[in-house]
Amino acid sequence: MPQPRCYPSDMKHLALTSGCLLVLAMGTGCSPNWGIGDDGGDGWGDDDGDDDGDEWGDDDGDDDSSPDGGSSDIPNEDAAICELPSHVPVSPRFGDPQLAPSLCSDQLQQRVRLVERVAGDWLVSLCSDGCNSCDSTQLHPLAIDGTSIDDALSSSDLGDCHLVEARGLIEAGDTCSYQALAVWEADELQRPPGVVAVRDAGELGPSATEGLAGWDLSLRWADSCECSSAEDCCDGGVDVYQFEVAPDEFATPGGVPVGVTIDGESYDFHARQAQSGPACSGPELVSWLLVERP
Repeated sequence: MPQPRCYPSDMKHLALTSGCLLVLAMGTGCSPNWGIGDDGGDGWGDDDGDDDGDEWGDDDGDDDSSPDGGSSDIPNEDAAICELPSHVPVSPRFGDPQLAPSLCSDQLQQRVRLVERVAGDWLVSLCSDGCNSCDSTQLHPLAIDGTSIDDALSSSDLGDCHLVEARGLIEAGDTCSYQALAVWEADELQRPPGVVAVRDAGELGPSATEGLAGWDLSLRWADSCECSSAEDCCDGGVDVYQFEVAPDEFATPGGVPVGVTIDGESYDFHARQAQSGPACSGPELVSWLLVERP
């Protein structure tokens, strides 16, 4: 199995402070702790555990699980992590740019009303004046590819009002695709979002950042795995990472969801990707999903 690769001293640590993304230099090492947090230290991050697949998951790769499903140590002594199934990222989508071009912006907040459910996705109307004025003649998709937003927000009823916050526009095709998406019930904006989806190590919007300020999420190096093809990675291996969702609690792409508590609310954390990519510049394929328990 390839030996772990050390990245140079300009390896990046992402920190979110007062809503602004800071890129800080870390020292040399093979055990990076990358994340986004309001303290400039350990914080939120996302990355990939192998490559592409089709399930939710996070796990530590071994049998030692906490009651919430996490692990008390990092299993980098064997090939268990490398043998986990590969996964695709979650991919948030919101808005039809043909109906409302302004939705495809790098950052937005929009109140919507749930009008219809279609195969696990939502069709919503855009609202103004809070949720007192909603245009039900024009419906917009609200979806998280790779999972079901309807399952993630299963307590929502038709006609309910929600706040959608999206950040990091990827493309404006038939729908607007984003790196990060958070959704709340409209009257619960002072609490963490009901669902958060991130891909490509996307940065959260300001309201999601504030709502999750009491939670630290970081990345820890776990193993180096062989490439399935020469195009998959560089230097003969893929560096794979785990998410630390709480002190000594780890989630690995390909494993089971891990329970976390944020401001007294219970969530399931789903690790989808956490690995270095073909550019050989450190963790860059990062994706995760946070879903409030019913």
